[in-house]
Amino acid sequence: MFWWQWSVLVVAAVLAAIGFLCPPRGTVGQVLRIILAWFLPYALITVAFCTGYIQSMWMAVPYLAAAYFLYISFVRKHFG
Repeated sequence: MFWWQWSVLVVAAVLAAIGFLCPPRGTVGQVLRIILAWFLPYALITVAFCTGYIQSMWMAVPYLAAAYFLYISFVRKHFG
């Protein structure tokens, strides 16, 4: 994997850890939930397709799995 692929996964992991372990309240919490539920999964899917085009689709599996995990986990929190 290239350095930018690792950095995308690290940023996603850090934001998800913040969202799960110590979710902020108020406006910051709402913005973080929107980012984790809507923006970040689609960004990860975009990176997955770029990775599949550049390398192979097996290299894209971690991004697709992370997008699925974030979408399912935080959409429930966003609407529930």
